[in-house]
Amino acid sequence: MKKKGNEKVKPSIFWVIVLITLIKIYVFFAMKVTFNRKALKTKPKRGRILIYNHYSNKDHFLTAAAIGYRRINYVLSSYYYYNPKLVKFLNIIKAIKKEQFKPDLLAIRKIKKVINQKGIVAIAPTGQVSIHGNSTYISPAIIKLIRFCNADVIGLQIRGSHLCYPKWRTSERRCRIDTKFVTVITKEEIPTLTDDEIYQRVSKSIDIREYEDQKTMKRIIKGEGLMEGLENVLVVCPKCHHKYTNVVDKHEMKCTHCGNHVRMDQYGFLHGVTDQDKSFFSEVEWYDYQKEFIRKAVHQPDFKLENQVDLFSNIKSLTTLDYVGSGVITLTNSELYYEGTIAGEKVVKHFKLDLLTQLPFAPASHFEVPDYDASFKFVPTDNIKAVMEWVVAIDIMHEERHGHK
Repeated sequence: MKKKGNEKVKPSIFWVIVLITLIKIYVFFAMKVTFNRKALKTKPKRGRILIYNHYSNKDHFLTAAAIGYRRINYVLSSYYYYNPKLVKFLNIIKAIKKEQFKPDLLAIRKIKKVINQKGIVAIAPTGQVSIHGNSTYISPAIIKLIRFCNADVIGLQIRGSHLCYPKWRTSERRCRIDTKFVTVITKEEIPTLTDDEIYQRVSKSIDIREYEDQKTMKRIIKGEGLMEGLENVLVVCPKCHHKYTNVVDKHEMKCTHCGNHVRMDQYGFLHGVTDQDKSFFSEVEWYDYQKEFIRKAVHQPDFKLENQVDLFSNIKSLTTLDYVGSGVITLTNSELYYEGTIAGEKVVKHFKLDLLTQLPFAPASHFEVPDYDASFKFVPTDNIKAVMEWVVAIDIMHEERHGHK
């Protein structure tokens, strides 16, 4: 009998061979990907942490294809575990469930076990997919994890994944993707580095800026509707400053209020259709403009963001997110609360605003509010595009509480 704590936590080599073979077939036929594995091959056989920039929902496939026939434990959001069928598969590959944007000691212990058994743990330090193709906030908690695990840290730089599979897309796109392993920190270096030096190495190693790369790489993006879905992210018109008036038709976006007309070219860059139309170089710049527009609203003393929502939660079953009620969710400069029904009872549920880092979300779909009591997913029923405004507002509040942008 195996002693408690000594159980094998790495995935079965049989399932690794099956899974990687299937992924390689999928990648070969569905993607155009290059691999540079030099830094991966030079590492000694010992526990490693693999970090990667997370710019698309296909990154797990790309990481698996890049790592090859090696056993790897993925750290995945708890959201994936609300699908009972998917959970069976995740258990087979020994994925590690992690609560997003809050401490999870159980997940940390499992990560350490994998490292102790000379395994590889794959984790995206930003916590969720970038919406615009630049790196987003990385929690300083990554420093404690690296020191606790006392293991080599390698990075996988994925370039082109956002251009090909942006989180906001609603139609198919294709372009070349390049992957490259890099050495970030060796186990021997950890005691000699300050916390800030560890953080800077992690951040810089996966700080990929897709549209800056595009200036020289010029990857051609193919698709029938390159801008389709982007109207759910870029919700503020840069010309008339109205919200939720942008509509998309294939490669073009137009404001229904002022007529501002923008086109995306084959490289993903944005252009005004006429000299009178206002645009930005890329969606990153447009997103930054939008963020500052919302920041001004947040700074107003009477700021209030409010939406009618349906609420889904795991209070009925820990393994599924079920519809549990509807009501109104409200955000002000000092509080965040839901007023409505939960399981047939009228309630006012307050959330700890000062503890929120980010809101997990899907554009024009839902946003989640991390909480210790349970999982809470909100679906706006009066304006589904409002999801983005909630995400940006919480991001701004977190930045200003911690004095950074």
